Amino acid sequence: MADYDSDRDHRAPEPSTSGAVQRAAGKRTLTEQRYGVVQHNGGAAGADPDAVHRAADHGISGAGERLPFMDQIVRSFGNHDVSAVQAHTDGAAADASRAMGATAYAKGDHVAFGQAPDLHTAAHEAAHVVQQRAGVHLKGGVGEAGDAYEQHADAVADKVVQGQSAESLLDTMAGPAGGGGAVQTQAVQKLGVPLDKELPADQAAPVHGETKGEQRRWSVDQYVEMWEKEQGRKIKPQEREAIDYGCIGITANNLNGVPSNPLDSAEKVYGDFERAHEYMTTRNKMLDWMASVPFIGGMVPKARYVMFGKLFWSNQSEDWNDRLKPNKKAFKPDKKTGEVDMTDYKYHAQSKWDVDEDGNRVASGYVNFDYGFWDEASQCFWHANHYMDYSKPDDPMIVLQSTRAKFTAGYRDFDRLVFGVAKAENYNPALAAITTATSGSSSRAGQ
Repeated sequence: MADYDSDRDHRAPEPSTSGAVQRAAGKRTLTEQRYGVVQHNGGAAGADPDAVHRAADHGISGAGERLPFMDQIVRSFGNHDVSAVQAHTDGAAADASRAMGATAYAKGDHVAFGQAPDLHTAAHEAAHVVQQRAGVHLKGGVGEAGDAYEQHADAVADKVVQGQSAESLLDTMAGPAGGGGAVQTQAVQKLGVPLDKELPADQAAPVHGETKGEQRRWSVDQYVEMWEKEQGRKIKPQEREAIDYGCIGITANNLNGVPSNPLDSAEKVYGDFERAHEYMTTRNKMLDWMASVPFIGGMVPKARYVMFGKLFWSNQSEDWNDRLKPNKKAFKPDKKTGEVDMTDYKYHAQSKWDVDEDGNRVASGYVNFDYGFWDEASQCFWHANHYMDYSKPDDPMIVLQSTRAKFTAGYRDFDRLVFGVAKAENYNPALAAITTATSGSSSRAGQ
């Protein structure tokens, strides 16, 4: 795989779950008087409350729409009416959520989502709307991960997903409709800390160093630890085996949970990031709509569409000499659709001449490809320098966390970059652990 650096070589006491206690909560700070309160699960810890509220207001400034999974939520909520709740799923909502390190947040009768939500996330935010009608007051106007409100919202969402009534549970925190200015957010588990953020004090630095704001270079064990934290479970043997295949393995594991060829899983392959991202977002919205439809929702697989990038050499001729030069016409995106036909791709590398130990000129080749798995939450590509079998004491396998700009800049080995979109059965940090797929090739295609 691609070489890694040189182009080759604070907390308020938790409130009681009793509504009366919440309404009788202590005096508010100036921030609370101005804005209401922010409750978050993760990302905004220690953040400037004013900045959090500004971001929240920006995220719900656009036109709202019907809350996803409204019918299922209304049935479970009983007398707690959330029919007037407005959902925001546009770019402003996504930007605000990301700024707070959240998958979603609620303020008054508005909820914003960082991406198309599943039923649990939508129900969780609707529960926050009900809570806010009773009033939620926290030190500095900012809540924290795991507080009683978050635990309550999770319990409500669990009831909704199970098709059970959550009315009595909501009664413990209910208030009159039209609650005010609290902001409550739900954290997204990120695969590692975004590159534009400092690592927390309790997290070990990447073993193999970092280039600030551009790339972190982790050991495989560090990556596995982060992956397990994100997914909420221990890694399985076949998943660990997949990761050992390097860049292709990191992508394959998140797609299928076994060593496999990512291109075989791709529904579409595009020549640019934006079109691929749009297709991924549209397909995830489709899955969420299907899951909300009575009678068929239970049959929709617990999967999400994801993206991966692939760098490779354009000339895939069987002739070694031909591959010394690029094929300027090959693997170009369709002018109308932006799609790239990968039918003729054979995993060949660019040819090159090397000199052996005796000074003889010998036929050789560059690296044949680099795969990068796009993690939407951390806005990073994840790849590797090479697979485990190539590791030596002085050249171990390194897992690379790179910005989009860093990964897409490529290396001299490659002259093509495409983005595949696939339905992943083994990657959904919003749901934590999901069922590992049993399908997929166990071959080392392209290695």
